[in-house]
Amino acid sequence: MRLLPTSKLLSILFGCGIMLLGFAQANAKPSAATPPPSRLDQFAKLPNWAGVWDPVANPQTATAPVEPVYNAAWLAKRNAHPAKKPVVTEPVDNVHSQCVWGMPRLLKSMRAFEVIVLPEQTFFSYDINEFRHVWTDGRKHSLHAATNVGHSIGHWEGQTLIIETTGMQPGLWINYKGATLSAKAIVQERWTQVDNDHLKVDVSVLDNTALAKPFVFTRRFQRADTNQLIQQQCFEEPHDARKES
Repeated sequence: MRLLPTSKLLSILFGCGIMLLGFAQANAKPSAATPPPSRLDQFAKLPNWAGVWDPVANPQTATAPVEPVYNAAWLAKRNAHPAKKPVVTEPVDNVHSQCVWGMPRLLKSMRAFEVIVLPEQTFFSYDINEFRHVWTDGRKHSLHAATNVGHSIGHWEGQTLIIETTGMQPGLWINYKGATLSAKAIVQERWTQVDNDHLKVDVSVLDNTALAKPFVFTRRFQRADTNQLIQQQCFEEPHDARKES
């Protein structure tokens, strides 16, 4: 019997090996992909902000600037506002004329609120029937009509919630003195839990159209003794609104 040359035999064996390897790969079951985090795993990474929170009137709150610093063009526009005239026949503050606080005035108010933290969003419910959805599911700002509280998106940096809000209704008073912002205003927030019973938010209001510099302030909140948020009625007198912002 004639034997094949060694080189020829090795070539045949190599070819058979390649064929067998290809067959095995074609019939192999795909490896299981890494499963996404379970719902419990996602919740485990989030802070416990459940419950009702009350504003704390600390020195920082008391000394925070009441008025933003306007640029010259916007200041002239503000000085022409009806609220600056000697006689105002109708209330123009949206708090006691429309029962609307809006953003960013909610952040400076003395209103209690409840927080619900979910993986996809954080929900703020205030005791004056105003609500904020902060989407943390990776979406971008949507193009929509301006609203009182705007459109908020955020993300977590460890246990700190970073929020950016756009699309707020221009013309709303952001304090009882009649300060307003343009349609291009942006509110940036950093929410952190100082300890089990205290929250802090650092706020920067940016508006290249209206402001000469960012309007910056800090608010602190303490966990309330109750877990039930009681909705309040609108203010009846302007001086009540002054206590709130």
